[in-house]
Amino acid sequence: MKRLLIVVMTLLLIALPALAEETPYRQKVSRPDEMIFSGPGYDEFCVGTVRKAGVYAIVEEADDGEGHLWGRLKSGAGWID
Repeated sequence: MKRLLIVVMTLLLIALPALAEETPYRQKVSRPDEMIFSGPGYDEFCVGTVRKAGVYAIVEEADDGEGHLWGRLKSGAGWID
């Protein structure tokens, strides 16, 4: 029983940091003209803008290598800076 507890605790110690780093979160957008891009970067195509200021769900993050962190919208519309 003690050995099982040690195994379970070890697995939790390994898994918890990864769970804490999960990306899905909500991001406030204060400008209704915030541009949405086809990919994470200003060199990607602009596919539209958010319809109104509000809170949007982000499901993935990517760094464009130029100091901008991009979030992929849960809706599938694209990426915002």
